[in-house]
Amino acid sequence: MGTFSTIIDSALTLVEASESIFGAYCYVDDLQLIKIKDALKIYGEVDVCPRYSDSILLKATTDFKNFAWYDSTTTSLIQAGDSFLKVKLRVTTTYMVIAEGDTAFARVTINTLPQFTLGADSTLCYYDVMNLGSGLNSVLIKQFDWSTNKTSSSITVDNTKTEVWHQVTDTNGCIWRDTINFTWQIPPELELRRDTLICEGTTAALGVLVKSSGVEMWTNVYNLNW
Repeated sequence: MGTFSTIIDSALTLVEASESIFGAYCYVDDLQLIKIKDALKIYGEVDVCPRYSDSILLKATTDFKNFAWYDSTTTSLIQAGDSFLKVKLRVTTTYMVIAEGDTAFARVTINTLPQFTLGADSTLCYYDVMNLGSGLNSVLIKQFDWSTNKTSSSITVDNTKTEVWHQVTDTNGCIWRDTINFTWQIPPELELRRDTLICEGTTAALGVLVKSSGVEMWTNVYNLNW
């Protein structure tokens, strides 16, 4: 039969010789290689986290022409002409593209963010401690990160920390972060004025002084009977 060329759209001439009782003859035929198109497909990120300020890009097989993009749930036309579609992330949606009679679908899933709160900013006594955590199911969380460089699901903070942030990354790659601020109150100092020697049955004045961070906050004198 001969050797075939692998060049697309190239013209080939096939010559086959044979003999019969009527003599030799040749059979000649022309062949042309034509590339068969791949099926229409949609490519791009289809499993995403809610980033409402961003967009995602869907691309269709470029062997086709005259693309028409639709929201398959409403069958409303979104865009016509281009082989790509840029869409804002809102809710889980199935997109459809039609080109030259072929159709393809892509379901873009918007995953749920792993939301949590560390609570309101807090004022605590100087020697108190506070336990912090997201309260999320650790099976659904891939990574815990703290501003303290801890990677556990919860931590305990003391008066050495005035701001703490916690970030979690779930198994879908979605991220959530929250921050809490602390004010630590130094406890007041109680001071009795001086040691005093008194006799039984007499009255003595006892002075009391209260300081906070070295600053006098309150003072009083009590008369005590013995």
